[in-house]
Amino acid sequence: MFKWVWRFYSQNSSLWARVMKAIHGDDGRIGKDIKACNQSCWLNIVNEINVLKNQGINFLDFMRLKLGNGNNISFWNDNWIRGNTLKNLYPRIYALENSKQVTVCAKLADIALDASFRRKPRGDRWIWSLEGSADFSVASTRKVIDDKRLPVVNSKLVGLNMFPSRYRTDISKLTRKQSSTDTRIRRVQKEAKDPKPKPEKSNPVKHGQ
Repeated sequence: MFKWVWRFYSQNSSLWARVMKAIHGDDGRIGKDIKACNQSCWLNIVNEINVLKNQGINFLDFMRLKLGNGNNISFWNDNWIRGNTLKNLYPRIYALENSKQVTVCAKLADIALDASFRRKPRGDRWIWSLEGSADFSVASTRKVIDDKRLPVVNSKLVGLNMFPSRYRTDISKLTRKQSSTDTRIRRVQKEAKDPKPKPEKSNPVKHGQ
């Protein structure tokens, strides 16, 4: 079954492969969801590939392009370098490309890699990964420090010595208060989960009856 997928890629200039591409597109719909109403011999094969992939068996992972003269390999769209396509590795640069179907050979023959870009890309710069804006912020560093240190304070006062002595007493009181509150909450939750049966009230016996 998979041999037909292999031939689709390895013999992509053959008459059979060109017919499949004319009917189903350049990618042959490989890796895409197949509707039940659109079935054919080829789409049945593609669907089985998808079923195996969902079961953790992806034969496409074992296929790699070996670069030769670069005349038949798409610079951006084919998986020929670093285990992924360049358009997925560098989406922002790919968005600047005017010739998105350019081959490796043609791209490397340009006077510069950005010769076919609609504008020059920005220069290299440092970015701060803790902020969506990529700019440094003191607040983001404080959050990282708090996330690392505060849980330690709540665990039996381990690491209390990291604070100045004038704050240690207050922190200790707050921690003990929190621990006491947590204990009461757990007790209420346990009683609510397993309520004790209330004793039945006995009717008093009147004298003379």
